[in-house]
Amino acid sequence: MLNSLTRGLGIALLGVVFLGTGVANAQDPTLTERTDFLTGNFRAAPINPRTPRALGMGNAFVAVGGSYDSMFYNPAGLAAIRDWQFSILGLRAEANTDSFTFAMDAKDLSGGDANEANTFFAGRVGEAVYVNADNVTHFVMPYRKNWAFGFAYSYSYRFDGVVQPGITAGDRYIVGLRKLEDHAGYLTVARRIWGEYLDMGVNLKFISRSDIRTAESESSVTANNGVSYTNDFVKPLKGPGDFAAGADAGLVMRLPFSLLIPAPEDEDPSPWGISAGYIASGFTFQDIARTAFKAQQPDVANGILVAGSGDVPMTVDWGLAVAVPFEVARLTFAVDVRDINRDEIPLGHKYSVGLELAFRYVLSLRGGINANGYAAGIETRFGAVRLNGEILQERNTSIANNLKETRVSAGMSLGWPYL
Repeated sequence: MLNSLTRGLGIALLGVVFLGTGVANAQDPTLTERTDFLTGNFRAAPINPRTPRALGMGNAFVAVGGSYDSMFYNPAGLAAIRDWQFSILGLRAEANTDSFTFAMDAKDLSGGDANEANTFFAGRVGEAVYVNADNVTHFVMPYRKNWAFGFAYSYSYRFDGVVQPGITAGDRYIVGLRKLEDHAGYLTVARRIWGEYLDMGVNLKFISRSDIRTAESESSVTANNGVSYTNDFVKPLKGPGDFAAGADAGLVMRLPFSLLIPAPEDEDPSPWGISAGYIASGFTFQDIARTAFKAQQPDVANGILVAGSGDVPMTVDWGLAVAVPFEVARLTFAVDVRDINRDEIPLGHKYSVGLELAFRYVLSLRGGINANGYAAGIETRFGAVRLNGEILQERNTSIANNLKETRVSAGMSLGWPYL
C-alpha cells in the first residue's frame, strides 16, 4: 500500500504533465548536455535517503547524532541514542517550483490534441520537472548503554523531466525523462568505544533499484513500438531492476561540556541544561563497496534502450557539531565538508552549515546554507504524529549543468519521534 501511494504521487504529476500529447514517442539519444542524464555519461545516485531534519539544516549532519537520521549520514551517531525510536510511517513528498507551474498549465490541455500539446511543450523549453516521494520506516534500540542497533526500510520514487530545444528542423522540442525507484533495507550497529568521548558505527545496506531514462521528440511517430505517453505514459518508464549491497562506516569524537562545567555533586545528571551539551567532530565513509548499478539508457547508434552501468562513488565526509541544551529547548549548530576525497568536485561545493532550535517534543525550527543555496525547515509533533515541511535550493544532479532550483517538501511520520 505504501509503495502504491508513494509511486502514485510521482505518477499523478507525470500524468498531468503529459496529458494531451497525442504524438507517439521514441528514444532519441541525440540530446544536448542539458539532458546528459540520458546518455552514457552516467553516475549512479547515492543509496542513502535524505531526512527532513538534515534537509532543513542544509544537509549538515555528519557529527550531530542522537536520532535515526544518523543511519544515513554517519552510523556512529546512533550510539548517542538513549531511548527507543521507531516509525511505522514516514512519508515525504518533494517537488520543484517548475513542477507546480507545469502541472497547473498542463491541466488545461485538451486530451488528444497533438497541435496544442506540441505548442505547450515548445513554449516550455528549458523547464525541468522534479518530483520525489519516499517513505522511511525505522526502529532504533539502545542496548546496555554502550550499544545501539538500527533497522530501516526505505522506498523512494523519483521522476525527472526536462524540455529542451529540438535538434532537427522538424522538432521544436525534446522531452527527456528519468525514473529512479529504490527499495532499500538498512542494518546499523553503533558502539560507544570510550565513555562519551568516542563512538563508532557500521551501516550495511541492501537495495533493489530501477533506473530508466528515455526521451521523446515531436516528430517521432513510428519508433518505440508506437507507445504514446497519452495512452500509456508509464510504459516507457518500465524496466528491470538491479540488486546490490553497500556499506558505510563512521566515528564521532565528542567533548562533553560537563568536563568544562561540572555539575554539583548533590545533583543528578540532567539531559537539559548547558552542562549536558557537547562539541563533536565526526568522519563518515559512505558507499565503501563502490556499488555498481545497471540502468536503461539510449544506445546512440540504434536509438533503443540498452543496459548501462554506473558506480556509486565512495565519499569521505567530515563534520563538526555543537549542541547546547537549555531548560526549554536545544540549540544545535553543524558544519559539514562532504566529498573530501572527490577531486572533481570544487572545494566551494563541499560545505554545508546548519542550525536547529528544538523545543521539547513540540516544535523544531531549522535553517542552513550550502553550495546549492539556502534551506529552511519546520517540524511539529502531536502525540505520535510528526509533521514537517522544508524549502530549499538544490541542483538537479540528474541533469548536467542544471541551474539552482527551488524545491518544497512536506511529510508526515507516525511513531515515536526524536526530539
